[in-house]
Amino acid sequence: MSLAFESGIANEFVNSSFIIDKFHVIKHFNDAVNQTLRVDIAAGYDFVKSKYIWVKNYENLTEKQSERVMCMN
Repeated sequence: MSLAFESGIANEFVNSSFIIDKFHVIKHFNDAVNQTLRVDIAAGYDFVKSKYIWVKNYENLTEKQSERVMCMN
């Protein structure tokens, strides 16, 4: 939320509290991953088609994905 929006909520709804929903948390995370990968790919790193490897739990990676992560580090 913007600071103006947060300020307006705080002034008008004094007894309110912030609620963070799962959808927006995941959306912001995915946007950050996408932006980081774009910058790194533009800088010459070989991260093309690797987004889903980075957002996946390491213990759930396939053998091929694990090898690729090790090569990227």
